[in-house]
Amino acid sequence: MTTQTFFRPARDDQLKSGTNRAFNCGRCATRVAIRRHSLGSLNPTIAGINKAAGNYGSWFTGLDVSQALQAFGVGHELHQRNDDFEIPDLAARLKAGDYAVALVDYEQVPDSLSGDPRFDGNHFVMLNEWGQEGPLLYDPVADGRRA
Repeated sequence: MTTQTFFRPARDDQLKSGTNRAFNCGRCATRVAIRRHSLGSLNPTIAGINKAAGNYGSWFTGLDVSQALQAFGVGHELHQRNDDFEIPDLAARLKAGDYAVALVDYEQVPDSLSGDPRFDGNHFVMLNEWGQEGPLLYDPVADGRRA
């Protein structure tokens, strides 16, 4: 039997992040990825993420995530919607010990698993590892809005 160990960084809650909760999932997921990469030694502020991405507006994009990760020394690949990168590729990477910041369509998340079932838009999450039941997901809206 092989045991794989993963670093589990502190997660971020959108309601407690100090910015408008409706628009900062990308920033929160990016900050958790930076914590994961640095094994907890880096813990940038949301303002630091904004500065690193060069984005002080409401919305955060995949390019913004990429720029912030690069600014904090996190090596990464950027895959966009039309790339050939598929779910099995992501699962293989997670099983190998990688992690990812992913933009998901929250409308596809069953209400029973949703941090906020009233929200159905695009949403950034951080996938930390592959476990017995699938990926360990850090969802910034799983922040006490519901049990």
